[in-house]
Amino acid sequence: MGSFGGKVWSNDTIKHQPVVFVHGLTLRAGVFIPHYYWFLNKGYSPGELYATTYADGGITPFWSKPMYCADVKQVRNFIKQVHEYTNSSVDVIGYSMGTAISRKALLGGKCVDTGEDLGPPLTDIVDTFVGVAGVARGYEQCPTTFPACNLINGMNCGSRYLEDVNGQDKKYEAQHSYYIYSIDDTVIGTQCCGHLCPEVKNADGFSQHRVHNHGSIFTETKDIQYEMIVNHKVIQPRGAF
Repeated sequence: MGSFGGKVWSNDTIKHQPVVFVHGLTLRAGVFIPHYYWFLNKGYSPGELYATTYADGGITPFWSKPMYCADVKQVRNFIKQVHEYTNSSVDVIGYSMGTAISRKALLGGKCVDTGEDLGPPLTDIVDTFVGVAGVARGYEQCPTTFPACNLINGMNCGSRYLEDVNGQDKKYEAQHSYYIYSIDDTVIGTQCCGHLCPEVKNADGFSQHRVHNHGSIFTETKDIQYEMIVNHKVIQPRGAF
């Protein structure tokens, strides 16, 4: 699925802050369909849940895909459009590389690969940002010989892209920010240039887990993600911890 979201009827009332979901590398918006139905069961409406597919939806092999300005612009414009369409502040949940793409989309400023100026931060229109298993500080095993790990716009923790999004003194992603991760996530790893790889700088809180892998930490923590965006609190995980 390439995208989803929108009111069923033009006069539908927006009762919850809309949620914008941002997928990871080689994925598509459809990865959030289970989230979509889970949030519907919590009282959200179709007009309050949104996702779009950036880049080519997984056609490019994993190690060949850096974080392009075009990807960032698409996500940034999508967030702005959801805000304008619903006339509401929004929440953003980014998964895996979607965390890094979202953070630059929200930060704005100049793209490190093209020099294009995206404009000011979107902090004022985003209530809560949540990074799940995120490439926030980087990707631990990321040799610079791969395009996806280059030192300009790659996932290597020393790239200019990640230095940009992590070089800010104040929180810019939203009014509230959180991150969720598993220390047993062997995909992104844990150590990135002296920091925890999924750490969102200046976050209000985080939820740490064991046992979960890179996939299950995303699929099995919907209740934690929900509490973060709705009630701005971190609840204890159930089952695997």
